[in-house]
Amino acid sequence: MTVKEIFKVEHTTSTEKLVLLYLQHRGCGKRHTEIKHEEIIKSCNISQSSVNRALKGLESKGLIDVFYQRGHSLAKHIKLISNDKEV
Repeated sequence: MTVKEIFKVEHTTSTEKLVLLYLQHRGCGKRHTEIKHEEIIKSCNISQSSVNRALKGLESKGLIDVFYQRGHSLAKHIKLISNDKEV
C-alpha cells in the first residue's frame, strides 16, 4: 500500500491513518515487520490505548494483517493489505 493509497482509504479515523502511514514508513507494505507498540507510541505521539484501538480497527477493516508471535504480547508482525490482497 502506497502513501497515495493510504490517503484514499475511507472510513478510518485520523489515528488509524497516522498508524497506517507509520507502518508504511517502517516497511510493512513489503513484508511482515516486527513492530512494538512503544515504537508507534513514540513516533506518532499517541497513547497506548490509541495504538491498541487503531491496530484493532485496521485489522478488523482488513487493512493490515497481524501475526501474533507467541510470548510477545506487545510486539506484533504487521503487513499492510491492499485491495483484499497482500502487497
